[in-house]
Order: sequence, then C-alpha cells, then structure tokens
Amino acid sequence: WLMASYSVKCWEGEHMPYVTLMVICIFVYVIGIPAASVAWLRWNRQLIQNDTKSEAGQLFRETYGQLFASYDARHYYFEGVEMIKKMILAGGLVLVAPGSSVQILVGVLVALAFLVIVLQIKTIF
Repeated sequence: WLMASYSVKCWEGEHMPYVTLMVICIFVYVIGIPAASVAWLRWNRQLIQNDTKSEAGQLFRETYGQLFASYDARHYYFEGVEMIKKMILAGGLVLVAPGSSVQILVGVLVALAFLVIVLQIKTIF
C-alpha cells in the first residue's frame, strides 16, 4: 500500500500510470541529461581540444564552457560523471532508509566508491 495514502494499492490500478511516468522521467532526467551533455561534448571535442582561436571554438566555449572548463582537454566528459554522482547522492539516497544512519552510510560508500574509481582511472591515464 502507498504510505502517503493507504487507499492506493501499489503496482496496481491508479498507481501504475505514475510508475510509468516515474520511469520515463528517470531515463530522461537522471540518465538523459548527463548522457546528452557528454554526447554533445564528444561530438564537438575538436572545438574543445584543438580549436581555441577560431570563432566557432570561442562561441562553443562561451556557450558550453561550464561543462568542461574545469577539466583538462582530454577529460572534457568528466562533468557528466559528476552529474551522475550528484544525482545518486541527492536523489538516490532518498530511497534508502529515509532518516536513518544507513542512509548516511550508503552516501559515504557511494562517495568512497567514486573516489576509488577516479583514482584507478587516474593511474591508467
């Protein structure tokens, strides 16, 4: 039963359209925005890595520079990785035992896992 309204049975009837909408929003917002931004940066990576003096390169940097200016040219995609981490920490933890210390523990473990992955990738490159 739905905790907000015990008159609604979960995964049946009135609840199912909301579940469908939620799944669509997860794919569009949580996965789609970071994936689209990384794809757009990859599509224009020559403007990021090579073409800094041309008018097109300057315009691209002015428009989308917030997505890659903090990182070196080889790691232009890293803001997408940061977006995923932030969405897991901000949105994903809401689903894990709200208000308990388990929620804090899972948040620390996610941050630690992200740190380990970044350090492992750093040794590769």
